[in-house]
Amino acid sequence: MNNIRSVLKHQYDVDIADIVPQQGGWSTLAYKVSDMNQRYFLKVYEKSRASTPKLTALIDQYMPIMVWLMHNSNLKGNITVPLLTVNGEYKCEDDVGIYLLYDYIDGETIGNRKLTEDQIQQFSEIIASLHFYGEEIPIETDSIKEDFQVPFLQLFRDILNDENKHIAGGVRKVVSPYVKQINDLVNTVEKLAIYLKNSDLKMALLSYGLALLEFNGI
Repeated sequence: MNNIRSVLKHQYDVDIADIVPQQGGWSTLAYKVSDMNQRYFLKVYEKSRASTPKLTALIDQYMPIMVWLMHNSNLKGNITVPLLTVNGEYKCEDDVGIYLLYDYIDGETIGNRKLTEDQIQQFSEIIASLHFYGEEIPIETDSIKEDFQVPFLQLFRDILNDENKHIAGGVRKVVSPYVKQINDLVNTVEKLAIYLKNSDLKMALLSYGLALLEFNGI
């Protein structure tokens, strides 16, 4: 916890009096932190997790878009953006993790609980509003557009077609009878990626970037 106190003091000029772990997501740790004046919500992407580089690479690109939506759409009140550091950044980091600090919002994490009809309606309205905006946003979005690349496919194919030498014995025994079917699926995914890349598609804004919109009626 000492590194969190140090980060918040130096990067946000916040003297933390209390730190309480919260239920985080699969990709981050979460904390409720408080000073003498207010409460904050802290997200921590641990650098030890393989998913962190991918999930944090474009934060500085998509946060300005979220700020624009917060001020220029009916999503006001349904979007949260990080508080800026003393250097005006959306995030900060140390050797342990990447940190984003938010105002604290009272509420409960839905977790595995079933959504109520009212919650489903609210989520539907938020998603519909979010997807309404795309390339008309007056902020550069090229860096967060989906390019439909599937970079792991060639490596996957090489592993499968190299007599499965790089696969553990137990896994090889299970996979070997299905190599042809797996290769067929790999080829199908490659063809679909090429088709989508060369198609004239309407892009829609998602929480992590611009992507193909495939929801009927939204």
